[in-house]
Amino acid sequence: MQTQTRTRFQMADTWDTIVTRQSSRSMKPNEPKRHHFVPKFYQSNFADAAGLLWVYDRKAQRYFQASPQVICVEKDLYTIDPEGNQNRYVETNWLSKVDGEAAESLRRFQAGVPLDDDWKESFSVFMAQQITRSPSYRDFTTRNYQAMHEEYLRIGFTNVDRARYLLEQYRTRTGDSSGSSVTAESLVEAVTGGHMRIDVGEGPFLRHMVEQVEFLARWIVAFEWRILRAPLETGFIICDHPFVLVPAPGQPESIGLGYPGTVKYFPLTERLCLRMGEVGYGVKYENASKEDVRIINQNIAVNSERFIMGPNRTQMEYVVQRSKTAVPDASPRTTVEIVRQTSDDGLIKFTLWPRRDYFYPKT
Repeated sequence: MQTQTRTRFQMADTWDTIVTRQSSRSMKPNEPKRHHFVPKFYQSNFADAAGLLWVYDRKAQRYFQASPQVICVEKDLYTIDPEGNQNRYVETNWLSKVDGEAAESLRRFQAGVPLDDDWKESFSVFMAQQITRSPSYRDFTTRNYQAMHEEYLRIGFTNVDRARYLLEQYRTRTGDSSGSSVTAESLVEAVTGGHMRIDVGEGPFLRHMVEQVEFLARWIVAFEWRILRAPLETGFIICDHPFVLVPAPGQPESIGLGYPGTVKYFPLTERLCLRMGEVGYGVKYENASKEDVRIINQNIAVNSERFIMGPNRTQMEYVVQRSKTAVPDASPRTTVEIVRQTSDDGLIKFTLWPRRDYFYPKT
């Protein structure tokens, strides 16, 4: 068991190894530029017989039919570009491996084959990756780094003596004297005058996207799993942020993987949805009622950022109406704020906020 856990949860290269490998290889002309944050193979499990999805776009407030090829995709979302050597190693090597194992796990779910510990761990990695590979996680990571570096500049470069010390430390550590004309006084003037801006590239997002997976996957695998089967006359839907957290009734602010009472949903196919409750052991299959499916679908819609998808327009219209998700959420999913500042330190608060009203079974 321990050997399998180590293999699955650490099957990825570390970020430093990924950067080293991608820097040492040439980008191939046929490497994909269009990167799906909700993989095509996963979306296809919710498509109709023609392989198409009915999509509700909350931003444009319209319904349309489309292929998984064109939904939940951004150009070069996972491309890294250290020192101008653009490469897509994360997409073509790392994510392709995660997605390949997840596709096999989904086939096992559909066949009703119980997942052993090894495959449960593997699919936990995929679900964790669905949290960290999203554009919303990218935006959160970017805001984090901007806030931290702005605080570093404020603390270090609004005082000439401190700025001189940091500048000398930097030159000693790096041996870089190319900026010898830069003085502590000029740096302080630039910072206090608002002439310096923090630009955050793709590095922090991609680093955390990879490195946070093990932490999240170890949480996910620890929960008791129930695979819910939908009745034949209905089915589950999917969205662009498919790992759904539903806080305990009456406790909307207490949201997170580890909060008691939080229920986790992850739609698998139109017929199957994974429900995770408290810490436990095992994977079992259960039949869901039409009411169960309705409640889950409405929570999936609530958790969406922009796109809600399914095989049937009538069902989509019903879910969007009942969940009140016709327009985007007015409040962000996460926030970054400075809660304390002194001349010597600062305290930054990162908050995960609940979405709109959640839905619960009748008691």
